[in-house]
Amino acid sequence: FLKFSITYRRYFSVSSTLERDMMNSNRCNFEFTSAEVKYGKFGPLRLPPFGKGWFETVYMDSDMRIARDIRGDTLIVMKDTSSVPFTIPVTSTTRS
Repeated sequence: FLKFSITYRRYFSVSSTLERDMMNSNRCNFEFTSAEVKYGKFGPLRLPPFGKGWFETVYMDSDMRIARDIRGDTLIVMKDTSSVPFTIPVTSTTRS
Protein backbone atom coordinates (compact mmCIF):
# COMPACT_ATOMS: atom_id res chain seq x y z
CA PHE A 1 0.00 0.00 0.00
CA LEU A 2 1.46 3.33 -1.06
CA LYS A 3 0.24 6.91 -0.67
CA PHE A 4 1.68 9.60 -2.90
CA SER A 5 1.11 13.14 -4.15
CA ILE A 6 1.96 14.76 -7.46
CA THR A 7 2.25 18.52 -7.95
CA TYR A 8 2.14 20.04 -11.42
CA ARG A 9 3.90 23.40 -11.72
CA ARG A 10 2.82 24.41 -8.19
CA TYR A 11 -0.74 25.07 -9.47
CA PHE A 12 -2.35 21.66 -9.32
CA SER A 13 -1.76 18.75 -6.96
CA VAL A 14 -3.41 15.37 -6.58
CA SER A 15 -3.00 12.65 -3.96
CA SER A 16 -3.80 9.00 -4.37
CA THR A 17 -3.24 5.52 -3.05
CA LEU A 18 -1.66 2.63 -4.94
CA GLU A 19 -2.01 -1.01 -3.99
CA ARG A 20 -0.99 -4.27 -5.66
CA ASP A 21 -3.93 -6.40 -6.76
CA MET A 22 -3.90 -9.64 -4.74
CA MET A 23 -5.58 -11.63 -7.57
CA ASN A 24 -3.20 -10.44 -10.34
CA SER A 25 0.41 -9.68 -9.42
CA ASN A 26 0.93 -7.60 -12.61
CA ARG A 27 -1.94 -5.25 -11.72
CA CYS A 28 -1.99 -2.24 -9.37
CA ASN A 29 -5.17 -0.55 -8.16
CA PHE A 30 -5.23 3.21 -7.56
CA GLU A 31 -7.71 5.71 -6.14
CA PHE A 32 -7.43 9.49 -6.11
CA THR A 33 -8.01 10.75 -2.57
CA SER A 34 -7.70 14.54 -2.90
CA ALA A 35 -6.99 17.32 -5.38
CA GLU A 36 -6.45 21.05 -5.15
CA VAL A 37 -5.72 23.94 -7.46
CA LYS A 38 -4.01 27.26 -6.77
CA TYR A 39 -4.85 30.24 -8.96
CA GLY A 40 -3.27 33.59 -8.19
CA LYS A 41 -4.33 34.81 -4.77
CA PHE A 42 -7.12 32.21 -4.69
CA GLY A 43 -6.24 28.90 -3.26
CA PRO A 44 -5.69 26.35 -2.50
CA LEU A 45 -9.15 25.41 -3.69
CA ARG A 46 -9.94 21.86 -2.72
CA LEU A 47 -11.61 19.72 -5.38
CA PRO A 48 -13.54 16.53 -4.72
CA PRO A 49 -11.41 13.43 -5.28
CA PHE A 50 -12.31 11.76 -8.51
CA GLY A 51 -11.37 8.50 -10.14
CA LYS A 52 -10.13 5.08 -9.35
CA GLY A 53 -9.00 2.20 -11.48
CA TRP A 54 -6.09 -0.06 -12.26
CA PHE A 55 -3.11 -0.47 -14.53
CA GLU A 56 -1.36 -3.68 -15.50
CA THR A 57 2.31 -4.00 -16.36
CA VAL A 58 2.59 -5.97 -19.59
CA TYR A 59 6.36 -5.52 -20.11
CA MET A 60 9.18 -4.21 -17.97
CA ASP A 61 12.96 -4.13 -18.17
CA SER A 62 15.62 -1.90 -16.61
CA ASP A 63 14.87 1.03 -18.98
CA MET A 64 11.21 0.77 -19.92
CA ARG A 65 7.77 -0.20 -18.59
CA ILE A 66 4.67 -0.76 -20.72
CA ALA A 67 1.30 -0.77 -18.95
CA ARG A 68 -2.34 -1.08 -19.97
CA ASP A 69 -5.03 0.64 -17.91
CA ILE A 70 -8.71 0.28 -17.12
CA ARG A 71 -9.65 2.44 -20.15
CA GLY A 72 -7.61 0.28 -22.53
CA ASP A 73 -4.90 2.94 -22.91
CA THR A 74 -1.29 1.85 -23.29
CA LEU A 75 1.35 3.77 -21.36
CA ILE A 76 5.04 3.55 -22.26
CA VAL A 77 7.40 4.89 -19.59
CA MET A 78 11.10 5.29 -20.31
CA LYS A 79 13.83 5.70 -17.70
CA ASP A 80 14.96 9.31 -17.34
CA THR A 81 18.70 9.27 -17.92
CA SER A 82 19.04 13.05 -17.92
CA SER A 83 19.65 13.04 -14.18
CA VAL A 84 22.62 10.70 -14.52
CA PRO A 85 25.81 12.69 -13.88
CA PHE A 86 27.99 13.30 -16.90
CA THR A 87 31.23 11.34 -16.78
CA ILE A 88 34.22 11.48 -19.07
CA PRO A 89 35.26 8.05 -20.29
CA VAL A 90 38.73 6.97 -19.26
CA THR A 91 40.97 6.29 -22.23
CA SER A 92 44.43 4.87 -22.24
CA THR A 93 47.24 6.56 -24.06
CA THR A 94 50.34 4.91 -25.34
CA ARG A 95 53.62 6.75 -25.66
CA SER A 96 56.07 5.72 -28.28
